[in-house]
Amino acid sequence: MKLTGSIRNYFQRSEFAKNVLTLMTGTVLAQIIPLAVSPFLTRIYSPGDFGLFSLYLSVSGMIAVIATGRYEIAIMLPEKDEDAINVVSLSFFITLGLFVVLFIPVIFANKQITVILNNPGISNWLYLIPVTVLFSGIIQSLTYWLNRKEKYKDISVIRVSQAVSINGVQLFSNKLVSAGLIVGNVIGQGAAFILQCILFFRETPKDLFRKINRKTMAVLAKTYRAFPLINSMHAFSDIARDSIAIILISNYFNATTLGYYALTVRLLKTPIAFIGSAIGQVFFKESTKYLQEGILLKKVKDMLFKSAIIALPLFVGLFFLAEPFFSIAFGKDWGISGVYTRFMVPLFFINFINSPISIIPLVLEKQKGYFLLNLLKGIFFIGTFVVCGELNINIIDTLLWVTIIASVWGLITIAYVLNICKKRESAL
Repeated sequence: MKLTGSIRNYFQRSEFAKNVLTLMTGTVLAQIIPLAVSPFLTRIYSPGDFGLFSLYLSVSGMIAVIATGRYEIAIMLPEKDEDAINVVSLSFFITLGLFVVLFIPVIFANKQITVILNNPGISNWLYLIPVTVLFSGIIQSLTYWLNRKEKYKDISVIRVSQAVSINGVQLFSNKLVSAGLIVGNVIGQGAAFILQCILFFRETPKDLFRKINRKTMAVLAKTYRAFPLINSMHAFSDIARDSIAIILISNYFNATTLGYYALTVRLLKTPIAFIGSAIGQVFFKESTKYLQEGILLKKVKDMLFKSAIIALPLFVGLFFLAEPFFSIAFGKDWGISGVYTRFMVPLFFINFINSPISIIPLVLEKQKGYFLLNLLKGIFFIGTFVVCGELNINIIDTLLWVTIIASVWGLITIAYVLNICKKRESAL
């Protein structure tokens, strides 16, 4: 009872905890929805369909991550809202420009892209990639604006709406098209895009819109140029690492193996994408204050500990129960995904606890060093797939080597963040 009362008091008194809880309420619901629907999807779609969907997400994701030039992160930084809304507008224009440019390769190099991806089924769906990138870029920008305005409830509502839209359409699209996973994803993003635009224009004071002008955008673009020049490369290298791995699995093994791997990664990434990101978004807002107060290192260590406590029961459970869980939940044909999961659990556990503190190099303006560290991590990650593929090593042993090497680099990354925090506080 005392413990329960202490936890209740903590959430009542701590503004940080309240904000995290608000975000997590929506994000946990958004997490439960795809997990609840997945057993039905795996009985509707084949591993090959999941492989095609994974390829589509890989290609669109590599582009979407730089759709705004990463200026959306800078929305949190200006002291004045009039500057922040100009950064929002800047990111909008970059996204719209990329949307138009993307149609050139999609239309005129469709066959060549299809050959590179080694999956003929993706050809017609490449035309939706510019749309996916447009939705993603605007959603990213408006999410950071809502975060700046502390509209955590709105963020949660949008995430739940997006999850409902995506999974609802995916459930029923198979009757119309085998690539219903792709169709559902695009429509779900479109729903979130519309909802965020409505909230943005409805709740933003009209006088702020009158403060938007090209001169201010140009000044802010120069002020925060580190984001497109350095952070965008960092973000691109991160997602390119995962996307290239998917393409390599498709080439070295087959579409069915890729489908099993895609479901494994989908499940293991869920806690990171929702719970970890919810914690990280609020921690990002508070981290500047912690730096000014000289307690950033302590707070980073606390965050690592709290993240580990949250993640440990989940990932330990997955390690021991993954194979029977996948067979029962997704169908007996999907038990192999549970085997993949057991081998990859340590890697995703480390990624989870690292996720909330990954914004610290941005706050400390150490983006270049962090980028180089993650670039090396990506090279080793992809290199492991290539070496194992060329040596004809089976997929299980390949995943084992990938997990070992990537986990070591994950621990090195955590040590780097702690070190730059220590150095900054020593210099104060």
